[in-house]
Amino acid sequence: IDRGEPCAFHAASAGGPPEIQGRTSGAVAWLKLSRSSGSSAALAGGGAVGGLLEGQPHPAWARQKGELVWANPAWLAAVVASSLEDAQAKGAGLGGGTVALLDEAAKSGLVRDGLVWATAAGQRRAMRVTAMPLPGGAVGAIAVDVTELEETREAFKRYETAHDDTLDRLKDAVAIFTAERRLSFHNRAFAELWQLDAAWLAEQPSHGEVLD
Repeated sequence: IDRGEPCAFHAASAGGPPEIQGRTSGAVAWLKLSRSSGSSAALAGGGAVGGLLEGQPHPAWARQKGELVWANPAWLAAVVASSLEDAQAKGAGLGGGTVALLDEAAKSGLVRDGLVWATAAGQRRAMRVTAMPLPGGAVGAIAVDVTELEETREAFKRYETAHDDTLDRLKDAVAIFTAERRLSFHNRAFAELWQLDAAWLAEQPSHGEVLD
């Protein structure tokens, strides 16, 4: 109020030092009070929620202005760090697209979710990461290992591709329809036998349309 200048500081409090930010707008001055970003308990949610995150088998962590400010034991194990301070000193992280996902959540102020390939305990793992903004400008995330699921999907895709390639080499015409009677696969011999347009077949016409 005296100088018309913004301010930022921490105040003493029994519940932990809250962060105070002051701004002016014309003749009006306002203050914003928020939990200290340096408190790992606050970032973790505190109480039962904080205990839940600490005991999670999935890596969970929080960043503030691009810097690591909290992590649970599962995350520390994944990045091979003995403590939060050790991880900060090493600049440790899961890598992959995790940083970009957290940055996007911080900038947009919205929850972001995505599949990223990251390095956990020295191994390449598929992680389903959910990042969300936290009070005080921090952003938190939790990563669930879905490597086995993704490997199964990739194996199925390879099998499906190999199966389709085998059928495509046959001289006999082959067409496969779904339970809804829409074309899901055809080989080249089928298109050539009936002189059907490949672009039209790609639209998955119905059984009746093909017969017509």
